[in-house]
Amino acid sequence: MRATRRYRRAALLWVLAFLGVLVIAVAVVTTVNARGYGPEQAVRAYLSALRDGDGAGALGMLGAAVPPGDPTLLTGDPLRRSVESLSDVELSVTSRTGDDATVTARYRLDGRTDSTAFPVRRTGSSWIFFDRWELAGSTLPRTTVSFPGQDRARVNGAIVAAPGGRATLLSFAPARVTAGWSGKLMQAPERGTSVTGLDDNRSVALQARPTTAMVTAVRDQLRRVLDRCAGQRVLAPAGCPFYHFSDKAITGPVTWRITRYPEPTIAFRAGAWRVQPLTGRAELTTRETDLFSGVETELRAAQDFSFTAELEVTGDVVTVRPRVAGPETTG
Repeated sequence: MRATRRYRRAALLWVLAFLGVLVIAVAVVTTVNARGYGPEQAVRAYLSALRDGDGAGALGMLGAAVPPGDPTLLTGDPLRRSVESLSDVELSVTSRTGDDATVTARYRLDGRTDSTAFPVRRTGSSWIFFDRWELAGSTLPRTTVSFPGQDRARVNGAIVAAPGGRATLLSFAPARVTAGWSGKLMQAPERGTSVTGLDDNRSVALQARPTTAMVTAVRDQLRRVLDRCAGQRVLAPAGCPFYHFSDKAITGPVTWRITRYPEPTIAFRAGAWRVQPLTGRAELTTRETDLFSGVETELRAAQDFSFTAELEVTGDVVTVRPRVAGPETTG
């Protein structure tokens, strides 16, 4: 009788121990499933692929449709640069219905707080107990970079083609897209945009500016043109913006000297590089004789002048074509 009670007590203890182990195991599985295999894990793996520059892996996880566009930002260093300012990431499940859920990633990107909502779907289980979640797919975001007057731009450190001054680039989200340019003749200060939505359509408009080298090249060409004008020993140098008329007889050598050269102001407007109207001053020195009195005097006259010019830019070469309104005859 006592042996029977002992057996029952031992069996009860074993059952209680088993139930305890079972409860602990269920709790462990539930905790591991929630923390390591929950909806957030799919987003966590996707963001890790972005940081690693693994565009193929990220695209496979995202399951997104790929619209037409430049894929430069989808891999390698340009991809890594797009998320290098991503920090303080916090993931949370903001909604869940059956096998569908939404994971919201809150973060700082380029110093600003923002968020991205990721739809995820439970697609099965691993090792019987652990859920398997995948991103539910979307369309890749697109960013259009416009750069009038240039057929290339530098985006996230990579040179991309911009036919007609326009490039449409695909990216992931979140991403920071930064575009700019620095060339021999033209430059564009960097500008950027933050892509935070899975279906974002963003734009970055670059403003072309002349470099110091371009301004110097235009200034030098203008000076050479005016120096050639000053070298003509006539009252009205041909094709030049300054001239002098006199009702007296010129009896001494004619000498022109440029006393103030134009300072060009260049801008890209209406689809072309343009220089604002140019102004300067020339000085004429000669001798003239009054036809009635016969008296000869020295003539020294200052001449303010103005003209326009067209610019032609081909590759890294700028050509100045002056446009002068004035007499074309010599004196």
